[in-house]
Amino acid sequence: MPIEFGLPQQLPEEQERVRIFVCDGRILSATDTISQLLPGRDVHETLAPFITRELFVGAENGKRWTVCRVSSDCPEPGEWRFTHMRGLLVGMTRAQFDLLGRAVHLLHWDETTQFCGCCGTKNEWSSESEAKLCPACGYESFPRVAPAVIVAVTKGDQILLARGTRFTLPIYSVLAGFVEPGETLEDCVKREIFEEVGIRVTNIRYFDSQPWPFPNSLMIGFFADYESGEITMQDGEILEADWYTADAMPPGPMRLSIARRLIDAFVEGGDTFERK
Repeated sequence: MPIEFGLPQQLPEEQERVRIFVCDGRILSATDTISQLLPGRDVHETLAPFITRELFVGAENGKRWTVCRVSSDCPEPGEWRFTHMRGLLVGMTRAQFDLLGRAVHLLHWDETTQFCGCCGTKNEWSSESEAKLCPACGYESFPRVAPAVIVAVTKGDQILLARGTRFTLPIYSVLAGFVEPGETLEDCVKREIFEEVGIRVTNIRYFDSQPWPFPNSLMIGFFADYESGEITMQDGEILEADWYTADAMPPGPMRLSIARRLIDAFVEGGDTFERK
């Protein structure tokens, strides 16, 4: 069953509540996988005094999901540990990623909109929409979503992969970048590829999109064909970049990421895939 988003008052009150606990951006789980994510009543009782905020996330399978921010001095009960969401991706399904991603995204938005950005007054919650409302000037603050393009550039039977300066491991991926004011998505694709590796692309075509809650992005995936130019790596951004064939691929990104799905689609011989 898909996740139901919206205001909590729009859903049946009798729905069972499921809590996700987050401390300093890390999610409580019993292991380093998502298989044991949800704590029982004894853990709830231990963490209850440390809850500083609880937000509605959505509903799934008749259950009302909320995310609880707990204070930094919150103990890790028993064998439960607070783990960064990236460390849990290996065992997640796509639905779990979307649900937990929304939870982390909303908490970050809540933390960064405590006060009105126009006049500095403390914000209140809107009763009519998922927003913060300034009681002084009336300015509404909605959860921010930052669009970014991510692009698989192909040249015949080769794909362009690069290793960025922010990768701590030798991981090679497709190129990505945030959309700037006044740009179309296609303009952003052309600019980012040229800025980062010095080549021109053509035949830009949409692939898929993915919420990416690190902290608030929406990744919009494309395929594009090589047009001209030689690889020239951008200082401070790209450490290595080259063309690779499907039978000689370097270490790639994590399975659930749209970057990996773009690469897998190339390896499988096309630029479309079945969403799972």
